[in-house]
Amino acid sequence: MGWSPPPSIADVPQYAVPTNGGTTVVTPGVTLLFLDAAGTVATHTITFPTGAINGQRLIITTASNLTATTLNGATVRGGVSTLLANTFAHYSYSSNANAWFRTG
Repeated sequence: MGWSPPPSIADVPQYAVPTNGGTTVVTPGVTLLFLDAAGTVATHTITFPTGAINGQRLIITTASNLTATTLNGATVRGGVSTLLANTFAHYSYSSNANAWFRTG
C-alpha cells in the first residue's frame, strides 16, 4: 500500500444520486461532491456553490458516466461536459476573477 496524505479537516463532503434531467445543487462550503448513480446518466446539471471564498476548491467525482453535464451557478473556466465513471474534475475559485477554474 502506498502512502496517501490524510484528508484536510477543511474537506466537507456531499453525496448525491444524479438522475436524468436532474440537478445537483452543491451546498455552500462543500469541497467534495460524490455522485453515485446506478447507471449512465444522460443529462445532469451541477450547480456550483454560492458564496465561495478565494482558493476554495471543489472536487467532483462520479461512480457512473455522466454523458451531458452542465455546470452552472457561477462562471466556470474549463468546465467539463462529460464525466466518465470513476473519474473526477477539480476546480479552484478565484475571487479576483469571480470564477471557478479547472485545476485537475
